[in-house]
Amino acid sequence: MTLAPRGSSYASGAVTLESETGAAAGGDEQDRLVRRVLAAMAEGLAYGTVLTSPELVIEWVSPASWQLLGYRPHELMGRSALELCHPDEYDRLGRMLEAVHADGTPFGVDPAALQTNTVRLRHADGSWRSFDLAANDLTSHPDVRGFLLVVREATAEHRTHDVLRRMAQGEPLREVLAAVADLARVQVRGADVSITVRGAGRPPMTVVAGDVPARPPELTLTIGRDAGMGDLRLWLPEARPASWWARELAERAADLVGLALERELGEAELRRAARTDPLTGATNRAGLAERLDHLAANRWGGLSTVLYADLDDFKAVNDELGHAAGDAVLVECASRLRACLRRNDLLARPGGDEFVAVCTSLPDAAAARTVAERMVERLREPIAIGERSVRCGVTVGVAMGPGHRAHELLVAADDALLRAKRSGKGRVEVTTPG
Repeated sequence: MTLAPRGSSYASGAVTLESETGAAAGGDEQDRLVRRVLAAMAEGLAYGTVLTSPELVIEWVSPASWQLLGYRPHELMGRSALELCHPDEYDRLGRMLEAVHADGTPFGVDPAALQTNTVRLRHADGSWRSFDLAANDLTSHPDVRGFLLVVREATAEHRTHDVLRRMAQGEPLREVLAAVADLARVQVRGADVSITVRGAGRPPMTVVAGDVPARPPELTLTIGRDAGMGDLRLWLPEARPASWWARELAERAADLVGLALERELGEAELRRAARTDPLTGATNRAGLAERLDHLAANRWGGLSTVLYADLDDFKAVNDELGHAAGDAVLVECASRLRACLRRNDLLARPGGDEFVAVCTSLPDAAAARTVAERMVERLREPIAIGERSVRCGVTVGVAMGPGHRAHELLVAADDALLRAKRSGKGRVEVTTPG
């Protein structure tokens, strides 16, 4: 498709421009005018324009567009615009097109206040780069029947806002780091950037913008207040010395990474706290339900074991020594029960003086009984409370079966616990529900 203004006609697939008198301009004059327009668009224009079909197939690009993206025109014609768009930006692009379609005005706003979205597009060199993108829905225009996209390289200010928006929307840390690396590379012209972060209970994560050289970087900056959180490295073009402004811009990028890390760590701590019993540090009822849901969703058929434990003489401790002593007993009992489990097993305190352990990959009921009997033995030992010593035993009900029936195993273990308590204190009852 060739873009034509309203009222123009087509001649041999090219635009025929009409003069003010209505007479068609001659072919030579038309060609000269088109060449002048295209030359003007190519000369230092910060904006590029792309015409697509309603299905977002690229049908025409201005010279500035392919200069911004690094492709020759024939490399873009006939391709879907989505091929150039980062997969994580599809929703943002879709929302923008829906908004301009619903609004009905050019670019969805007053043209003097053109609004854009910052999206990542694939450059011809294979890298993802941030661009400001605006769209005009001309799919119902009789001469256009498509979308007109306006592209410009995102300013540093827009890129910074894009990083902060990604943080606010809770995007994955890797995506935030990639946006920061892209920002640093644009601000420090021609620099290659590497960002590595560590901690938060995961392997080190590294993102790279550009083609990192083999030589040592000209700038290495520590990320965050804790030197162990990571580092940001910049390689400058031709290994030139780092200027004060390059260092300052790099420090701002490192601060953004530190902010993203602190936010992630804070959210991780909040999630952990929401699933943790504040007194004993064991998982709470919500965390237990989450683990059981996870097991129930994995229908691979492996065995799981649920141990339901109830302290035998805890009420007497509370009545005789008070709630502070009772809390101390609960903390010690939780510690001893946890010591009976493997590292990847779960200990939960759903409430009161009850504890639940969830174990996977125990070979058989005999192994499950061994774990329960170890719990009974550990809690027979006296507990020191100030100058006094108290005893607080435990009775355990055990249920073993397929992991995808984890919620049923919890009920079965509770039933086994009731049967054990009817037989006396410090006992173990094991069931394998069919």
